[in-house]
Amino acid sequence: MGYGEFSALFQKSEPSLDEVKEAFSVDAKDLQRVLVNLGFREGTNLEACMWMIRQHDRNADGNVDLIDFSRLLETNLLGNVLLERFYIDNIISSNNDNQFNLAVQI
Repeated sequence: MGYGEFSALFQKSEPSLDEVKEAFSVDAKDLQRVLVNLGFREGTNLEACMWMIRQHDRNADGNVDLIDFSRLLETNLLGNVLLERFYIDNIISSNNDNQFNLAVQI
């Protein structure tokens, strides 16, 4: 890579949201390739990859797009944060007998 090519890497602007949406689309074959490369045995079964895609493909186009992926992260991260907060707030506290209190706050 020459100086011109290296310099051009830093002069490019950030991609637009439309460019990101267009570039981000994962189908079952893409997922399979990634899983195999990471060493997951689930990647050897294309049907399993198709099932995984269907679980998160809200518009049923056969791909997990940026919106589908964002929802997946939002749901899982938010769910994990809420579960962790519940655990810290309610289950960690113990009484003098070293028994756990479960004080569900409604």
